[in-house]
Amino acid sequence: YANPIAKSGGCWDTSVHETNPKIIIRQIGSYPICALDSLGYYCLNTVFMIVPKLESPLSILSLIGILNSRYMSYYWLHNYSDSRTTFPKIKGRYLSKLPLPNNNQNNIRLFNDIECLVGRTIAAKTDLDKCVIPTKKTEITQNLVYLEQNIDSLVYELYQLNNDSILAVEEYFSLLEK
Repeated sequence: YANPIAKSGGCWDTSVHETNPKIIIRQIGSYPICALDSLGYYCLNTVFMIVPKLESPLSILSLIGILNSRYMSYYWLHNYSDSRTTFPKIKGRYLSKLPLPNNNQNNIRLFNDIECLVGRTIAAKTDLDKCVIPTKKTEITQNLVYLEQNIDSLVYELYQLNNDSILAVEEYFSLLEK
């Protein structure tokens, strides 16, 4: 990382790189996909790093759950997508415009529930990576689907989506998955 050529582009504030936990978001993709960095990795300029604010009511796990939800992916695709089929790019200026929910009493309950489910999702993905028994892998995979569906349901509630809006999001992704 001391090499100036390797350091060109991106953020080179070492305090950001060494922060843990932080969120890492890939720059290439149709919509943002976020991951948790709990070890303080240094990143090159192919990802964005989000460092949580201390005063935020959103925990880092809640924020990851919201950002990785189907609703937020749908929102991105319909508002900020560059529509490129080859190497679509996530732009940082649009990440900062994503609508985050307000801090009110009902939302705090939802934030906590999302945080719990994201924690369970991370644990299940860790278990899946270590698992070698096919039937157990299937069981863990089914549990992951269940957890992700529950996170999506909480995010729909958080953004107060009506049934028609939820149906539009779900139909959109079911078409993508075919």
